[in-house]
Parts: sequence; C-alpha cells; structure tokens
Amino acid sequence: MDIKDKIKNSILLPKTDFPMRGKLPETEPKRIESWTQSELYQNIQKKAGSKRFTMPDGPPYANGNLHVGHVLNKVLKDIVIKYKSMSGHRAAFIPGWDCHGLPIELKVTQSLGEKRKQLTDAKVREICRKEALKWVETQKKQFIRLGILADWENPYLTLNPEYEANEVRVLAQILRNGWLYRGEKPVYWCPTLQTALAAAEVEYHDHTSPSIYAGFTLQDSESVVGLSDKPVSFVIWTTTPWTLPANYAICLNEKFDYGVYDTGSEYIVIADKLKESIEKECELELKHIKSLKGSELEGAKASHPFVDRESLVILGDHVTLEAGTGCVHTAPGHGLDDYSVGLKYQLPVFSPVDAAGKYTEDFAPMQGESIWDANPKIVELLKSKGKLLGYKQITHSYPHNPRSKTPLIFRATPQWFVRMDGDEKSLRQQALDAVENKIKFVPEWGKQRLKAMVTNTPDWCLSRQRVWGVPIPVFYCESCEHAMADADIMDKVAEHMESTKLGIEAYHQEKPEFFLGDKKCPDCGHDKFKAGQDILDVWFDSGVCHTAVQKQKEELDFPADI
Repeated sequence: MDIKDKIKNSILLPKTDFPMRGKLPETEPKRIESWTQSELYQNIQKKAGSKRFTMPDGPPYANGNLHVGHVLNKVLKDIVIKYKSMSGHRAAFIPGWDCHGLPIELKVTQSLGEKRKQLTDAKVREICRKEALKWVETQKKQFIRLGILADWENPYLTLNPEYEANEVRVLAQILRNGWLYRGEKPVYWCPTLQTALAAAEVEYHDHTSPSIYAGFTLQDSESVVGLSDKPVSFVIWTTTPWTLPANYAICLNEKFDYGVYDTGSEYIVIADKLKESIEKECELELKHIKSLKGSELEGAKASHPFVDRESLVILGDHVTLEAGTGCVHTAPGHGLDDYSVGLKYQLPVFSPVDAAGKYTEDFAPMQGESIWDANPKIVELLKSKGKLLGYKQITHSYPHNPRSKTPLIFRATPQWFVRMDGDEKSLRQQALDAVENKIKFVPEWGKQRLKAMVTNTPDWCLSRQRVWGVPIPVFYCESCEHAMADADIMDKVAEHMESTKLGIEAYHQEKPEFFLGDKKCPDCGHDKFKAGQDILDVWFDSGVCHTAVQKQKEELDFPADI
C-alpha cells in the first residue's frame, strides 16, 4: 500500500445518507431564538465593564439578499465585538443600513416601466422608501440567522428623518468651512441614467472605439516654423471623435522635441519620439525637416478641421509620449486635464452635448444626434475635409456606470463639489495629517495605501440628478439662476426635516420662501426662487455616519477604536 492509499484509508468520509451531526439546521435557529428571548446582547451590555470599545458599523446597502461579502464583513465585526465584550469592555454593536441612492431608484423605475412617467417624484420616493425598508427587514433576519449579536431593535437607517437632518447639517458645516462650491467642470456623466457620478463609482470594461489621427492646419506657418510652400498641420490622436466639435486647443509638452515632417503632400508636426509609431499607424513615410521645442510653439494658432474656429497651441505637463502624437486634442468641456489646462489659458468650457448624450444646437450640423452614432460621421467628415491621417477600431478599457453597465462620458455640467485643496488648512492637508499622525494602521502598509488615495483624489462631485436621496438645499434665483447656498438656511432646512419627522419630504413640500423668508437675490435683487432638486451622492450618506450615529449615540465614543 503506497502513501496515497494510506492517507485515503485514514480519512473517514461522511456517508451521503447520514444526517448532519448535531442537527444544526434545527438547533441553530432555536439557539438564536433563545439569545433573542433572553435579550443576551442587552444583558452583555449591562454587565460589561466601564471601559468602552467603539466600532462604528459602516452600513450595507438595502437592495438585495446577503452575499458572502456581507457575511465576511459582519462576522469579522462580530468576532471583534464579542472578543472585546469577553475582555471586559462595553462594546456596542449598532447596525445600520444605507437606504438612498441610484440602485434602489433604478430598480423601482425599471419595475414601474411606462407607469413611472405618470407618477410624481414624491410617489416614486415613497415606493423607493418601501423597497429599502423591505430589504432592511430581510437582511436583518439573515444577519441574525448568522448569529451576529447586535442592537437589532434599534438600528440606524439613512432614511430616518434625524439621520437625513444630520446629513444636511454636515453639508452646512462643509459650506461654512469653505469647502463646498458649484463649478461647471467635466465630470463622469451617464447618458443612459442622465446623472453625474464620482470617480470612485466608476468601473472599467472593454469598449470598442474609433482611433483616429487628425490634422489641424497651422496658421502663419512661415513665422512659426519657417515653412510656407506646403500646408503645415499639427496632428492629434483621439479615441473620442465626438469631442472634436468642442476642441479649443492643441496641447504640447514644453520639454519635448517636436519634429516637422514632410509627408509628400504636407508638413506635419508631431513629437519626434513618436515618429515610428505614427508612420506605422497612419501608413506614412515621414521625412524629417527640422525640430523645435514645445515651448517654441506656444501661442501658435491652428484652424479647426471642420468648425469655423481657431485652436490655440498651449502647453501642459499632462502630455506624455506613451501613445498618440504628443499633440493633445483639448476640449475643456470634456476632459479633466483639458479643463485644468484650459483654465490657465482662459479657454471656454464648451460642451455641445445634452444630458442624454446628444448634440445640442451648439453643434447644429448634428443636432439631436447621439454621440455614439456621431462617431463614424465625424470620421467621414474629417475624411471629406482631407484631415484624416489614420483610422482604425480599437478595443480598450473604458469607464462604465456599474449600475447601468453602459459607457460614461466626460461632460461639463454645473455640479456641487467638495474642494480638496486651498490654503495650508485644506481638507486634503488635514486628511493627510490624520493619516500620518493620528491613525494607527494594522497592517502598516495600509497607511501608504490610504495616503496615496488621499494625495491623488480629485475634488468630490457631490451632486446627483436623481430623485431618491437627501437634497442639496440650495435655492436658485428664477431671474438670473444665482445659487443661494447659505449654511444657516441649510440648518433651518435640517431642523424642519427633523422636527416634522418628515425628513426629505419636509424640504420638498415647502415653498422656498418658507426657508428663505424675505431674502433677495444678491446678484439681481429678484425675490423669487426655486428649490434645487439635486441630491447628495449616496456615499455621502454613509460617510456621515460618524456624525449622525457615532457622535449621537451614548454607547459610542469619538474617535473610534477601529
């Protein structure tokens, strides 16, 4: 008998017809029921020592049955809490649920179908509320069945009026600190659901896009590059031809060497180090004529290939030699780097695309056309103008909405942001100081990971164009659209939400003058306002649980132990 047979014979395998030992499917529910009947959790809290241990429970989302991720999360927390309780600590476990947001609204909207158009927003919020509460009860039973000891009779729900009110109070404090602002800058936008998304929400999936090389004819080429016998073009590369109508500049890197190359029919300007890849992609044979530094080309002007507009040659550090031509198509209304460098050169933030991802009258030739359908038409337009140097279809990683599973675009729209940078007391600097000096990390490598996240995170886009969520209580002048963002007014809204026990409905049911009194628009003096309908990103809901729960509950301390 070899070693494998010895091991096999030494293992006692269970017989398939033998019942589970201990009859756990029968005994476990009885044991858990006895814990509930005897109020085991409450008695542990009463008999615990005086030293507290605080672990705020980040809320799961109330929109489905539990999965293994929920089990891992709650069981690990339960182990920590039980260990601390057995060690003599008073360790409270107050569970909670995240109840607002797009996933619930999307599920309700899909179930309503065409009927949604006949219902008021208030009715949709009511249905969303019922949907969330249904899953709260379902998940609660499932968590209890896992043997988790917690204060299940008194959980916190982000849809409770007092929680919603505290959320608005936190927003008011952010405004007082000077961190909340409204800006028209490019954000991730979902044309399918017609709402903004924050960078943290985005998923990446393969997507097929047109990869094109297009020419922008240099004006006054004699004075810029010393050549005038043939047209001279800056060549850009892009996988989003639909953004070309919004182009206002071509961005170079001041330190790169840019070559002027003869194609036979014209001269083109590209980064010297990308010559070989461009020859291959565009099937060209390029003859080098001369080279200039990017800094020497700043301020030159080129003609847009199919719009009667100039494109300014500008400089930016974000331009790399990883791909493309070293000459970056710049549309400040449709890209973050484009927006940032555009501010420096005072370029227009132009976005001729509506919420549904269709061209507006600002690009009349294709007004009403979906940007996805317009891509091949833009390619044909470039070809007809003699400005298309190269074209093929590529599959690449592209941002998608995790809810709708559809591709996103960058689109400049007025949104509310949390400002990360400013003076030495900026939010980013305070967060980095906390990471560096106030938090103990186990394991230690977590420190560097969080530090990198805080260092690189952009301003947080807080606003969403949806119905089911906590409103951003800002009032807009009906005459000039000025946004009346006032922390004291936000506090008044919060107080009304809590005192009436109506929560977010208290905001929607009252007329603006109820909160504003006799205030007038500081810009135009008008006294009529409309209530803002944007809601807060659902991550803001769960993010304020430290204030809305941890600082409110007598059983919990601040800051947390874990």
